[in-house]
Amino acid sequence: MGVPSPVRLRILNEGIPDIKHIIHPRSKSTKISGNVLMKYIQVLNFMKVQALQERNWSIRPEFILFKTREQLAKQVADGERAGQWTSREIMKNDVTWIKDRVIKVRQRGQHPKITSLLEDESTLLAV
Repeated sequence: MGVPSPVRLRILNEGIPDIKHIIHPRSKSTKISGNVLMKYIQVLNFMKVQALQERNWSIRPEFILFKTREQLAKQVADGERAGQWTSREIMKNDVTWIKDRVIKVRQRGQHPKITSLLEDESTLLAV
């Protein structure tokens, strides 16, 4: 692990409340759902597992089997019944969250000319 334990633990502890605020917003207008929500939850779980390992390692290092980031990401992906690709995505999303406080969501499968019925102008005017 590239960052010393106390610094890494501080970084994780600062990021966890921020991502919780996005998952559980106070206003319903900024609520996320679907695959986007799942990505945020995966990163949150990954950060929690890393922070737990860092805390336990600092208390009793002789009794803790230290796992790599890859092993921890695989553990989180296995909890979602996903595979190796998902664990790599979790690690990428974790890094972008720590650096930019944003998780990039791919627009794969979403054609730009198709709009949702809820976003249609006539539906918005009717509501």
